Formats: sequence, structure tokens, C-alpha cells
Amino acid sequence: MRQLIQLLSISTFCIIWGCGGCPDDSPENFLLTEEEKQLIGFNAKQVVFINENNQELIAEYSSKQNLVTNIQASDDEDCFPLNLESLFIFMNFKNDFEEFNVSLKKNATNTTSLLIIHGNESLSLNDCDGLIANIPESRNIMANGFQFSDVLEFKNCIGSGKVIRILYSPDIGIKYIEFNDKTFLALKQ
Repeated sequence: MRQLIQLLSISTFCIIWGCGGCPDDSPENFLLTEEEKQLIGFNAKQVVFINENNQELIAEYSSKQNLVTNIQASDDEDCFPLNLESLFIFMNFKNDFEEFNVSLKKNATNTTSLLIIHGNESLSLNDCDGLIANIPESRNIMANGFQFSDVLEFKNCIGSGKVIRILYSPDIGIKYIEFNDKTFLALKQ
């Protein structure tokens, strides 16, 4: 009987102290730097694109949304609260179901990812995880007879999807969308 009481005491102690969840104090904050936030350096606005037939299509950017998410991270030893920051903005075409989400976020390893998401497709600068070690350098790119300056080139992660390439300016937003059927949308200058 005495061993049963000791076993119950030890079990109760383990439940209360060992499994009590993560503490709410001293969270670790993995927040975006001001320089990283400039990768989405524009605000809500309406823009006009032209397609390969010179038809105009109107799109609208939502307001930027900044979110800090608290996750409970753990390792083999203990657990701790972890705050991760993300910043995103949506672009929707009027009278169409096309939506693009420019997403910038800190990950649990304190790395930064930058992706453009279209439906269930992700477009990234390098690898499919969208990780960026440094602020990427903008460059000038020619596409379908249009010259785009100071843009980042995002490519479809899976190689085959509806959208194969997007040219994006941190100051302006999406400037060019190339589809797999050789059609495109270019921001009207």
C-alpha cells in the first residue's frame, strides 16, 4: 500500500510539474526587421494589368496584414513560448477568381521566407520553402516584349502549375504574371 501511495505521489508530481505546459513568461520573439518588411513596401491600392490581347483587367490589393503568432515550441528538455511575425497582402482581380497572396514570415528557426501563393501553388525566389538568407537583389528583366526594372523573379515550385512566373517589385507589387498556356498579365505603366 505504501508503494502505491508513493507511485501516486510521484505520478501526481510529474503531471503537475512535468506536463504543466509552457510558461507564459519570457517568450522568444522572431520578428521581421524593418528592412525585411520593406519587401512588402506598398499599401492597398487598385492596379490595372493588360493581357496578351491588350485587354485591361483591374486588380485590387487588400490592406497589409501584420500578425504575430504565439506557438508553443519544445525540444527534448523543455518547452517555451515563441512569437513569430508574418506580413502579407492579397491581390484580387475584379470579376475573376484569381487571388495572389504575397507572404513574408519568420519561421521557428528564425529564418525568413518570402512566397507568392496562388491557390495551392507557391512561387518562390529559390527553393520551394521560400527561405531568404539576405534581402534579395532586384534586377531588370525582359518578358514578352516588356522591360521590368527593379523586380524579383518568383518561379513555380512544382514546375508545372497554372502560373509559372511572377515578377514582383517590393515598392509596387506584382508587375507581371506568366501563365503556363503562354498567356500573361503585365502591369499597365
